[in-house]
Amino acid sequence: MFKMRGLLLAISFIALQAMAGEQIVLTPSEQQWLRNHASVRARIFDYPPLNFWNDGPRGLSVDFAEAILGKVGVRVEYDHGVSWSQTLDDIRQHGGVDLLLNAKRTPERESYLLFTSDYLVFPWVIFTRIDERNVFDLDDLNGRVIAVENGFVLQQKLAQDFPKINQLAYENTRDALVAVATKKADAYIGNLSVVQYHIAQEGLTNIRVAAGTNLGSHTQAFAVRNDWPELASILNKGLASMTSEEQGAIRRKYTALEVRERLDLRLLIGILGGTLIFVGIFAYWNRRLASEIRLRSDAEVKLRTSERRLNEAQSIAHIGHWDLDLVTKELVWSDETFRIFE
Repeated sequence: MFKMRGLLLAISFIALQAMAGEQIVLTPSEQQWLRNHASVRARIFDYPPLNFWNDGPRGLSVDFAEAILGKVGVRVEYDHGVSWSQTLDDIRQHGGVDLLLNAKRTPERESYLLFTSDYLVFPWVIFTRIDERNVFDLDDLNGRVIAVENGFVLQQKLAQDFPKINQLAYENTRDALVAVATKKADAYIGNLSVVQYHIAQEGLTNIRVAAGTNLGSHTQAFAVRNDWPELASILNKGLASMTSEEQGAIRRKYTALEVRERLDLRLLIGILGGTLIFVGIFAYWNRRLASEIRLRSDAEVKLRTSERRLNEAQSIAHIGHWDLDLVTKELVWSDETFRIFE
Protein backbone atom coordinates (compact mmCIF):
# COMPACT_ATOMS: atom_id res chain seq x y z
CA MET A 1 0.00 0.00 0.00
CA PHE A 2 2.77 2.44 0.93
CA LYS A 3 4.69 1.70 -2.29
CA MET A 4 1.53 2.11 -4.36
CA ARG A 5 0.80 5.49 -2.75
CA GLY A 6 4.38 6.65 -3.41
CA LEU A 7 4.13 5.50 -7.04
CA LEU A 8 0.87 7.40 -7.55
CA LEU A 9 2.39 10.55 -6.03
CA ALA A 10 5.42 10.26 -8.32
CA ILE A 11 3.19 9.79 -11.39
CA SER A 12 0.99 12.75 -10.45
CA PHE A 13 4.11 14.83 -9.75
CA ILE A 14 5.51 14.08 -13.24
CA ALA A 15 2.15 14.86 -14.84
CA LEU A 16 1.85 18.16 -12.98
CA GLN A 17 5.38 19.12 -14.00
CA ALA A 18 4.55 18.47 -17.63
CA MET A 19 1.38 20.56 -17.35
CA ALA A 20 3.24 23.42 -15.70
CA GLY A 21 5.94 23.45 -18.35
CA GLU A 22 8.64 24.26 -15.79
CA GLN A 23 10.49 21.33 -14.29
CA ILE A 24 11.59 21.25 -10.64
CA VAL A 25 14.50 18.87 -10.21
CA LEU A 26 14.35 17.26 -6.76
CA THR A 27 16.97 15.42 -4.76
CA PRO A 28 16.30 11.88 -3.41
CA SER A 29 15.72 13.29 0.10
CA GLU A 30 13.20 15.83 -1.26
CA GLN A 31 11.42 13.10 -3.18
CA GLN A 32 11.30 11.00 -0.04
CA TRP A 33 9.85 13.95 1.90
CA LEU A 34 7.13 14.29 -0.73
CA ARG A 35 6.26 10.60 -0.43
CA ASN A 36 5.86 11.05 3.34
CA HIS A 37 3.89 14.31 3.25
CA ALA A 38 0.80 14.76 1.12
CA SER A 39 -0.14 18.07 2.76
CA VAL A 40 1.21 20.93 4.88
CA ARG A 41 -0.60 23.24 7.30
CA ALA A 42 -0.57 27.01 6.83
CA ARG A 43 -2.35 29.83 8.62
CA ILE A 44 -4.21 32.80 7.16
CA PHE A 45 -4.19 36.28 8.74
CA ASP A 46 -6.11 39.46 8.17
CA TYR A 47 -3.25 40.90 6.14
CA PRO A 48 -4.55 41.70 2.65
CA PRO A 49 -3.42 41.65 -0.05
CA LEU A 50 -0.71 39.24 1.20
CA ASN A 51 -3.15 36.78 2.79
CA PHE A 52 -6.67 37.03 4.16
CA TRP A 53 -9.81 34.96 4.59
CA ASN A 54 -12.78 35.70 2.33
CA ASP A 55 -14.91 32.57 2.04
CA GLY A 56 -11.57 30.77 1.90
CA PRO A 57 -7.88 31.61 1.70
CA ARG A 58 -7.00 34.55 -0.55
CA GLY A 59 -3.97 36.69 -1.28
CA LEU A 60 -0.61 37.02 -2.97
CA SER A 61 1.19 34.56 -0.73
CA VAL A 62 -1.63 32.02 -0.98
CA ASP A 63 -1.46 32.05 -4.77
CA PHE A 64 2.34 31.75 -4.74
CA ALA A 65 2.17 28.76 -2.36
CA GLU A 66 -0.56 27.07 -4.39
CA ALA A 67 1.36 27.59 -7.65
CA ILE A 68 4.57 26.10 -6.23
CA LEU A 69 3.26 23.26 -4.08
CA GLY A 70 0.68 22.39 -6.74
CA LYS A 71 3.58 21.58 -9.08
CA VAL A 72 4.87 18.91 -6.70
CA GLY A 73 1.49 17.54 -5.67
CA VAL A 74 1.37 18.89 -2.09
CA ARG A 75 -1.97 20.06 -0.74
CA VAL A 76 -2.08 23.10 1.59
CA GLU A 77 -4.53 22.95 4.51
CA TYR A 78 -5.45 26.37 5.89
CA ASP A 79 -6.85 27.65 9.14
CA HIS A 80 -7.37 31.21 10.41
CA GLY A 81 -8.46 33.26 13.39
CA VAL A 82 -5.24 32.82 15.41
CA SER A 83 -2.94 35.72 16.30
CA TRP A 84 0.50 36.16 14.75
CA SER A 85 2.30 35.84 18.09
CA GLN A 86 0.45 32.58 18.86
CA THR A 87 1.26 31.29 15.38
CA LEU A 88 4.99 31.87 15.95
CA ASP A 89 4.73 29.84 19.17
CA ASP A 90 2.85 27.08 17.35
CA ILE A 91 5.35 26.67 14.52
CA ARG A 92 8.24 26.81 16.98
CA GLN A 93 6.70 23.81 18.76
CA HIS A 94 5.71 22.10 15.45
CA GLY A 95 2.09 22.21 16.49
CA GLY A 96 -0.83 23.33 14.32
CA VAL A 97 1.16 25.04 11.59
CA ASP A 98 4.05 23.96 9.35
CA LEU A 99 4.40 26.85 6.94
CA LEU A 100 4.27 30.65 7.21
CA LEU A 101 3.17 32.05 3.88
CA ASN A 102 4.96 35.34 4.40
CA ALA A 103 7.47 36.23 7.08
CA LYS A 104 10.37 38.61 7.61
CA ARG A 105 13.75 37.05 8.27
CA THR A 106 15.31 37.99 11.64
CA PRO A 107 18.16 36.42 13.63
CA GLU A 108 15.76 35.42 16.41
CA ARG A 109 13.32 33.73 14.02
CA GLU A 110 16.12 31.91 12.23
CA SER A 111 16.68 29.96 15.45
CA TYR A 112 13.45 28.02 14.87
CA LEU A 113 12.46 28.71 11.22
CA LEU A 114 13.91 27.93 7.80
CA PHE A 115 13.46 30.75 5.30
CA THR A 116 13.25 30.69 1.53
CA SER A 117 14.54 33.52 -0.62
CA ASP A 118 12.44 36.70 -0.55
CA TYR A 119 9.66 36.70 -3.12
CA LEU A 120 7.77 39.89 -2.16
CA VAL A 121 9.36 43.30 -1.56
CA PHE A 122 7.49 46.43 -0.46
CA PRO A 123 8.80 49.77 0.87
CA TRP A 124 8.17 50.87 4.47
CA VAL A 125 6.20 54.14 4.43
CA ILE A 126 4.89 56.63 7.01
CA PHE A 127 1.13 57.33 6.89
CA THR A 128 -0.65 60.20 8.65
CA ARG A 129 -3.97 61.98 8.49
CA ILE A 130 -4.32 64.46 5.65
CA ASP A 131 -4.35 67.39 8.08
CA GLU A 132 -0.88 66.45 9.41
CA ARG A 133 1.71 68.29 7.33
CA ASN A 134 4.76 68.27 9.61
CA VAL A 135 6.03 64.71 9.15
CA PHE A 136 8.90 64.37 6.70
CA ASP A 137 10.96 61.54 8.23
CA LEU A 138 11.10 59.21 11.24
CA ASP A 139 12.74 61.84 13.48
CA ASP A 140 9.56 63.93 13.19
CA LEU A 141 7.71 61.11 15.00
CA ASN A 142 9.79 61.37 18.19
CA GLY A 143 7.52 61.80 21.20
CA ARG A 144 4.41 60.97 19.18
CA VAL A 145 2.11 57.93 19.20
CA ILE A 146 2.63 55.50 16.32
CA ALA A 147 0.30 52.58 15.60
CA VAL A 148 2.05 49.26 14.89
CA GLU A 149 1.07 45.59 14.57
CA ASN A 150 1.77 43.51 17.63
CA GLY A 151 4.55 40.97 17.11
CA PHE A 152 5.66 42.32 13.73
CA VAL A 153 9.38 42.80 13.11
CA LEU A 154 8.92 46.56 12.66
CA GLN A 155 7.84 46.83 16.29
CA GLN A 156 11.25 45.57 17.43
CA LYS A 157 13.19 47.66 14.92
CA LEU A 158 11.51 50.90 15.96
CA ALA A 159 12.06 50.14 19.65
CA GLN A 160 15.75 49.57 18.98
CA ASP A 161 16.55 52.36 16.51
CA PHE A 162 13.93 54.99 17.45
CA PRO A 163 13.28 54.65 21.19
CA LYS A 164 11.70 58.13 21.42
CA ILE A 165 8.76 56.98 19.27
CA ASN A 166 5.80 55.87 21.41
CA GLN A 167 4.29 52.67 20.01
CA LEU A 168 0.65 51.67 20.29
CA ALA A 169 0.23 48.01 19.30
CA TYR A 170 -2.79 46.59 17.44
CA GLU A 171 -3.57 43.07 16.25
CA ASN A 172 -3.79 43.92 12.55
CA THR A 173 -3.16 46.60 9.95
CA ARG A 174 -6.78 47.64 9.67
CA ASP A 175 -7.12 48.42 13.37
CA ALA A 176 -3.82 50.34 13.34
CA LEU A 177 -4.97 52.48 10.40
CA VAL A 178 -8.37 53.12 11.97
CA ALA A 179 -6.53 54.33 15.09
CA VAL A 180 -4.74 56.92 12.95
CA ALA A 181 -7.95 57.92 11.15
CA THR A 182 -9.77 58.43 14.47
CA LYS A 183 -6.86 60.35 16.09
CA LYS A 184 -5.98 57.63 18.60
CA ALA A 185 -2.54 57.56 16.99
CA ASP A 186 -0.56 60.20 15.11
CA ALA A 187 0.86 57.96 12.38
CA TYR A 188 1.35 54.43 11.12
CA ILE A 189 4.45 52.88 9.54
CA GLY A 190 3.85 49.95 7.27
CA ASN A 191 3.81 48.14 3.96
CA LEU A 192 2.75 50.47 1.12
CA SER A 193 0.81 47.84 -0.82
CA VAL A 194 -1.03 46.55 2.26
CA VAL A 195 -2.06 50.04 3.37
CA GLN A 196 -3.25 50.98 -0.11
CA TYR A 197 -5.51 47.94 -0.05
CA HIS A 198 -7.02 48.85 3.33
CA ILE A 199 -7.50 52.51 2.43
CA ALA A 200 -9.54 51.44 -0.59
CA GLN A 201 -11.47 48.68 1.21
CA GLU A 202 -12.26 50.65 4.39
CA GLY A 203 -12.78 54.04 2.79
CA LEU A 204 -10.13 55.69 4.96
CA THR A 205 -10.05 58.86 2.88
CA ASN A 206 -8.41 60.97 5.61
CA ILE A 207 -5.14 58.97 5.54
CA ARG A 208 -2.29 59.82 3.19
CA VAL A 209 1.30 58.88 2.45
CA ALA A 210 3.40 61.32 4.49
CA ALA A 211 6.97 60.23 3.79
CA GLY A 212 9.29 57.35 3.03
CA THR A 213 11.65 55.90 5.61
CA ASN A 214 15.26 54.78 5.87
CA LEU A 215 14.10 51.41 7.21
CA GLY A 216 14.61 49.74 3.85
CA SER A 217 12.00 47.43 2.37
CA HIS A 218 9.44 45.05 3.81
CA THR A 219 10.71 41.77 2.36
CA GLN A 220 8.62 38.62 2.62
CA ALA A 221 9.66 34.97 2.35
CA PHE A 222 8.14 31.57 3.06
CA ALA A 223 9.16 30.21 6.48
CA VAL A 224 9.11 26.51 7.34
CA ARG A 225 9.41 24.62 10.62
CA ASN A 226 13.10 23.92 11.20
CA ASP A 227 12.88 20.12 10.99
CA TRP A 228 11.69 20.27 7.35
CA PRO A 229 14.65 21.56 5.30
CA GLU A 230 13.38 19.57 2.32
CA LEU A 231 10.20 21.68 2.18
CA ALA A 232 12.19 24.92 2.32
CA SER A 233 14.38 23.68 -0.53
CA ILE A 234 11.35 22.60 -2.60
CA LEU A 235 9.76 26.04 -2.14
CA ASN A 236 12.97 27.74 -3.21
CA LYS A 237 13.18 25.60 -6.32
CA GLY A 238 9.52 26.31 -7.00
CA LEU A 239 10.07 30.05 -6.77
CA ALA A 240 13.00 29.78 -9.16
CA SER A 241 10.89 27.75 -11.59
CA MET A 242 8.16 30.38 -11.85
CA THR A 243 8.33 32.51 -14.97
CA SER A 244 8.06 36.27 -14.80
CA GLU A 245 4.66 35.97 -16.50
CA GLU A 246 3.40 33.62 -13.77
CA GLN A 247 4.62 35.89 -10.98
CA GLY A 248 3.34 39.01 -12.73
CA ALA A 249 -0.15 37.52 -13.11
CA ILE A 250 -0.37 36.85 -9.37
CA ARG A 251 0.89 40.31 -8.43
CA ARG A 252 -1.47 42.07 -10.85
CA LYS A 253 -4.40 40.13 -9.43
CA TYR A 254 -4.02 41.80 -6.03
CA THR A 255 -2.09 45.02 -6.67
CA ALA A 256 -3.70 46.32 -9.84
CA LEU A 257 -5.80 48.62 -7.68
CA GLU A 258 -3.92 51.87 -7.24
CA VAL A 259 -4.87 54.37 -4.56
CA ARG A 260 -3.48 57.76 -5.42
CA GLU A 261 -3.38 60.53 -2.88
CA ARG A 262 -6.01 63.13 -3.75
CA LEU A 263 -4.79 66.70 -3.94
CA ASP A 264 -6.90 68.87 -1.64
CA LEU A 265 -8.20 71.77 -3.78
CA ARG A 266 -8.42 74.07 -0.78
CA LEU A 267 -4.83 73.28 0.09
CA LEU A 268 -3.79 73.94 -3.52
CA ILE A 269 -5.62 77.29 -3.53
CA GLY A 270 -4.03 78.16 -0.20
CA ILE A 271 -0.56 77.29 -1.47
CA LEU A 272 -1.02 79.26 -4.69
CA GLY A 273 -2.54 82.22 -2.83
CA GLY A 274 0.26 82.24 -0.29
CA THR A 275 2.83 81.99 -3.07
CA LEU A 276 1.31 84.91 -4.96
CA ILE A 277 1.20 87.03 -1.82
CA PHE A 278 4.81 86.18 -1.04
CA VAL A 279 5.87 86.99 -4.61
CA GLY A 280 3.98 90.28 -4.49
CA ILE A 281 5.53 91.30 -1.17
CA PHE A 282 8.97 90.23 -2.34
CA ALA A 283 8.61 92.24 -5.57
CA TYR A 284 7.40 95.33 -3.64
CA TRP A 285 10.29 95.26 -1.19
CA ASN A 286 12.72 94.50 -3.98
CA ARG A 287 11.59 97.60 -5.87
CA ARG A 288 11.67 99.69 -2.72
CA LEU A 289 15.15 98.46 -1.83
CA ALA A 290 16.39 99.15 -5.37
CA SER A 291 14.92 102.64 -5.16
CA GLU A 292 16.64 103.32 -1.83
CA ILE A 293 19.94 102.02 -3.21
CA ARG A 294 19.64 104.34 -6.20
CA LEU A 295 18.81 107.32 -3.96
CA ARG A 296 21.77 106.59 -1.67
CA SER A 297 24.06 106.12 -4.63
CA ASP A 298 22.93 109.41 -6.14
CA ALA A 299 23.40 111.16 -2.79
CA GLU A 300 26.92 109.76 -2.41
CA VAL A 301 27.82 110.91 -5.92
CA LYS A 302 26.43 114.36 -5.20
CA LEU A 303 28.28 114.53 -1.86
CA ARG A 304 31.60 113.53 -3.46
CA THR A 305 31.02 116.07 -6.23
CA SER A 306 30.21 118.77 -3.69
CA GLU A 307 33.35 117.99 -1.65
CA ARG A 308 35.50 118.03 -4.80
CA ARG A 309 34.09 121.36 -5.87
CA LEU A 310 34.53 122.85 -2.38
CA ASN A 311 38.17 121.72 -2.30
CA GLU A 312 38.76 123.18 -5.76
CA ALA A 313 37.18 126.50 -4.73
CA GLN A 314 39.20 126.68 -1.55
CA SER A 315 42.39 125.93 -3.48
CA ILE A 316 41.68 128.66 -6.00
CA ALA A 317 40.79 131.18 -3.29
CA HIS A 318 43.58 130.03 -0.97
CA ILE A 319 41.16 129.62 1.85
CA GLY A 320 40.43 126.59 3.94
CA HIS A 321 38.16 125.41 6.66
CA TRP A 322 38.53 123.66 9.97
CA ASP A 323 36.32 122.07 12.60
CA LEU A 324 36.85 121.73 16.34
CA ASP A 325 34.85 119.16 18.31
CA LEU A 326 34.28 120.83 21.67
CA VAL A 327 33.57 117.51 23.38
CA THR A 328 36.51 115.44 22.09
CA LYS A 329 38.77 118.48 21.44
CA GLU A 330 39.49 116.93 18.05
CA LEU A 331 40.58 119.43 15.36
CA VAL A 332 40.07 118.66 11.69
CA TRP A 333 41.19 120.90 8.84
CA SER A 334 41.07 120.81 5.11
CA ASP A 335 44.02 120.19 2.79
CA GLU A 336 44.09 123.82 1.77
CA THR A 337 44.23 124.99 5.41
CA PHE A 338 47.16 122.60 5.94
CA ARG A 339 49.00 124.06 2.93
CA ILE A 340 48.36 127.66 4.10
CA PHE A 341 49.91 127.04 7.50
CA GLU A 342 52.61 124.68 6.28
